Parts: sequence; structure tokens; C-alpha cells
Amino acid sequence: MAEGTGTSRRVTDIKSLKPNTSCPLVLFDLNGTLMDDLDRAVRATNTVLLRHHQTLVDRESFRQQFMLPLSSWFASFGILPHLLEHVEEEWGLEMRAPSPLRQGVRTLLRDLRAHGVTTGVLSAVSPSAVGEDLRRHGLTSLFDITLGGVKDKAHALSTLGRHHAPAYYVGDTAYDVVSAKAAGFLSVAIAGGHQCEEKVKASAPTHFISSFSELRSIINV
Repeated sequence: MAEGTGTSRRVTDIKSLKPNTSCPLVLFDLNGTLMDDLDRAVRATNTVLLRHHQTLVDRESFRQQFMLPLSSWFASFGILPHLLEHVEEEWGLEMRAPSPLRQGVRTLLRDLRAHGVTTGVLSAVSPSAVGEDLRRHGLTSLFDITLGGVKDKAHALSTLGRHHAPAYYVGDTAYDVVSAKAAGFLSVAIAGGHQCEEKVKASAPTHFISSFSELRSIINV
């Protein structure tokens, strides 16, 4: 619902969604996409790896090696299977440290809502971590849908996509692109996130952008 036209739908549970094919749906990944938080992610990863006596990573190695889901990422360092869930929780806690937004995020979201676009966040990090970032930057009211702790993005997106057309998912990793395409979404990959551009482009996103200003022409706002 556009700003000024009423109260937005604050959806935190997919089951509560109702069909609305009259307006586009634009969902965003959080970390590396809306947030300019590569440094935060590197610090969080190294903090967890240090606790578990694993080799640390530098900024460039992180971008070359990073993968989703997080269980696969930490398993690649030698974290034992029975510890993966706990390690993901540790990482999520570290990711609650303050971090800046990407340039242009707030203005873009306001413009999308002014044009009647349904907006949302769909993230693997915990709901509390998502909520904390959104509150810290004053973005909570700019989203109709807020879903954190998502273990299977393709499944979650496919459920959401049945309610809107057209539907876009904006992310910064190959996993985001693959999940979007599997769910029938138009995939938009943005450069400069947690994963190197070569890996992201290899996943063949519908659109590849360098900044959020390029998203406007894609969605026609």
C-alpha cells in the first residue's frame, strides 16, 4: 500500500498473506543487499571461526568463497555437522552489530511505495536481527512484508509469488538468484555484496545492477 493511503500490511507469516495481483511485489535480501555490511559479515565470520579454532578469512577471500545456505558456508571451514545450527545462531548474533545501509535504499523504498509497489524483506538471518537493522535505520514502516529466519528461500518465495504479479527478488548472491528463478520470480542481482560478481553473474540473473538507481527502470518507477 502506498504511503498516505492507509495502514500497511505488516506480514511476518507467509500463511497470513492474501492474494493481490494488482500491484508488483519487490522483495529484498537484507545482508549484502539492503545493508552495506560486508565488513560486518567478515567480522562475524571470523569471530565464529576463532571460537571454533578454524582458519580466518580476509575481505577478498570472503567474497570469493562465500556461499549460501549458511550451513554450507560453515561446513566448508570444517565445522562439524552437529555444530552447524549452533554456529549459524552465533553468526546471527554477531550480525546484529550496527552497519550502514547501501546508498539510495531509503529513497528507493519510499518511491516504490509511492507507486503502489508491495515491498518486503526475506532473509536467512533471524527475525530479531532483521527487525533490529530495519528499526535502526527507520525502515520498518517502508516494508509490507518482513520475513527472517528463512531456511529455504525458494520455497518461501514460491509461496509469496502466488500472491503477486509481477514479482521480483533482489539479492547479492548466486543462491538468491537460483532461489528466485526456482520460485518463478524475476531475479535482480546487485554488485558489491557478500559474493564476488563472477559467481553471481554465472547464476544468470534476469537483471544485474551496480546500484539501486538502476532498479527504477526495471520496475518502471
